[in-house]
Amino acid sequence: MSEKTNEHIAKQIKTVRKMKGLSLIDFAKRLDTTKPMISMLESNKIQCSEETINRICEEFKVNRAWFTPK
Repeated sequence: MSEKTNEHIAKQIKTVRKMKGLSLIDFAKRLDTTKPMISMLESNKIQCSEETINRICEEFKVNRAWFTPK
């Protein structure tokens, strides 16, 4: 993925979490992962896997296309 795509995905993950009113810990629990992992994803320190994007879409009813930059 390009850097632009990674930055967009990181921003969208944070947006989903905030829209749902969840802390990093609560968001991580819903995705069966850890707070540090979500923090690194949101700050674009690590690349988000397709599996994680799909889990976010399923868990929080987000359209997959929303994670694709325009």
